[in-house]
Amino acid sequence: MKTVQRLAEALVTRVDDPSPLVRAKAIKILSEFCLNNPAHDKVCSLAANKFLDRVTTSDETESVQDKILDIFYQLWFDQGRSAGSASDRACIIFMDINMKAATAMDGATESFLDRLFKRATSKRTNRRDRSAMLAPWTSRILNSFLSSQDGARNDTRETVTRRLACLKCLHILSAYTPTAIGENVKYFTPYLTLNKDKVAINPSQGMLVTIVLNIISAVLPAMDTPASLKSTLTKAQDDILKLATYSDSIAGIIKENTPSYLIKAARTCIAAVVQHVTYDYKKCIEPLLVHGVAYLAWLRKKFSESRGQARAREHIVIAHRVAMALGSLLAALPLDKIILSADDLCKDDDGTTSPT
Repeated sequence: MKTVQRLAEALVTRVDDPSPLVRAKAIKILSEFCLNNPAHDKVCSLAANKFLDRVTTSDETESVQDKILDIFYQLWFDQGRSAGSASDRACIIFMDINMKAATAMDGATESFLDRLFKRATSKRTNRRDRSAMLAPWTSRILNSFLSSQDGARNDTRETVTRRLACLKCLHILSAYTPTAIGENVKYFTPYLTLNKDKVAINPSQGMLVTIVLNIISAVLPAMDTPASLKSTLTKAQDDILKLATYSDSIAGIIKENTPSYLIKAARTCIAAVVQHVTYDYKKCIEPLLVHGVAYLAWLRKKFSESRGQARAREHIVIAHRVAMALGSLLAALPLDKIILSADDLCKDDDGTTSPT
């Protein structure tokens, strides 16, 4: 057995061989070893790391990628072959891999994970069965995310990377276990608060906020909203609305260097929150209407006078963002919910109607 083990460890180095034939042979032999010895952590972990490296390599053949997908499926989800702790080891392996890269998981790895989970759950039409199968993944990754929040004021690069990797994994899993992830949204929403002391947003922070927004948008349509989640998202609604226009207030100063993908994710998220949780369409739409119309009126009157000035550009960009956020809300809500009468729009906080 020790001889076979040493051979398997030696074959790991051949997975990166320049020759496609040698790579394919090494992958085939290693896969048989892993499938027949799923409890052998050292070789399985080394092989898994190398296999995933190949999956994310653009020049790898489709047949080899399919073979690797089959290996992981049998190793981690075929209960007839794998031990009960296989999914736990799988999570550890993916976390280790993602922590090695400053950019966490890239698109190729995310696509591979999505294909793996889709295959694992494709024959299980019952949502409860799918959630049970992926419960070890969800639980371990959530715990890893929560542990990355300890001592958040002194975040290291490794901690930030692990947090981002965990969120990306959870976003993929949200398509399969929305309830389990949705019940933990309260741990994600603090990242949605704008920092008023900083005008610009750094790329890693922007990516993290975007993933949180995408997770919320993904889980809400597929779950029954508990009271605790409704309370959490009602409090976060204003933060999400600010992100949809990305200003300190709807009529405030525009943030610089704002990623467009973040603003787009916020528009989708605020629509999902209003549609599925708070139903507070009037509170969200009215500020957008009021400030949107105000900015458009300003542009009509002042644009010719301010042409070329920095302030004119700010108003143009904010007006565009407000209009797009409003459009996202209107598109997501039932028509009878968004038609507000003139009297409703003119009502003061005390319920009386202001003269027009």
